Amino acid sequence: LQPGLSFDSPLAETPLAATFDNGEVLTGVGELPETLPKGGLLAVPIAWSVPENESLQATHVSVQMLGPAGNLIAQDDKRLLDGQWDNEADLHTLFGLAIDPALAEGPYQLIAVLYTADDDGIQRFQTETGADVLTLWTFER
Repeated sequence: LQPGLSFDSPLAETPLAATFDNGEVLTGVGELPETLPKGGLLAVPIAWSVPENESLQATHVSVQMLGPAGNLIAQDDKRLLDGQWDNEADLHTLFGLAIDPALAEGPYQLIAVLYTADDDGIQRFQTETGADVLTLWTFER
């Protein structure tokens, strides 16, 4: 995967409708396996609907894999908009998580966090339900 790879091809996606308080909407997640792979790279395509004239340069997304105890297993952070985008179509962004082949059995969660980071620190955006973390998928191992 290339860092910050953005694309506008259609995805076979699991629909979600999570609106964040900055106006961005996570509309879906591309196809993911039912079980967590035993090692390798897990590709996580995410589709977004973004308000017109929205400044995305400061908005970041963190996609994280959490283990059975809630511990961080893998993470990929990048700017929501990292390249050219003309505001005419939904935005699709691809994330990649390195999966350790020695992971224990149990449930694993794939989550997304939308945030800004500057000299004053990190500010997480919340969904319409008040959550600052969005569960994208749950895997068994």
